[in-house]
Amino acid sequence: MPIVLSTVGVGLGFNGPTLASIHAELEGVEPIDRTSIYKGTAGIVLATAAPEDRLAMTSSLLIALLIGLSVPVIGAGIALDQGAGTPDTVLLFGIVVGVGVLVSGWALLRRPSGGTQPSA
Repeated sequence: MPIVLSTVGVGLGFNGPTLASIHAELEGVEPIDRTSIYKGTAGIVLATAAPEDRLAMTSSLLIALLIGLSVPVIGAGIALDQGAGTPDTVLLFGIVVGVGVLVSGWALLRRPSGGTQPSA
């Protein structure tokens, strides 16, 4: 099974590196820094939101990120506790993520472009 080790903000000094005891168990696995993903997403939100909406949009983005990261992990933990095998759990996780991406994409494509028009 492939193993991915990721960090956020280690190079920028926001967080420390992976604990040496954990990194030692993952011989040959180099960490991937996900900081650019968050910076890119936040940049899109800040560039597209009206100045008066930036705080609310950034808060919504952070809530969505936390939920998006937490729910699959909790669900996988529950599935494994209930006796599901690791391959089944990974497959279900992939399906749920795929459906989430499709639903999010569909919702974004249905958004009106250019914002709302003032009523006459």
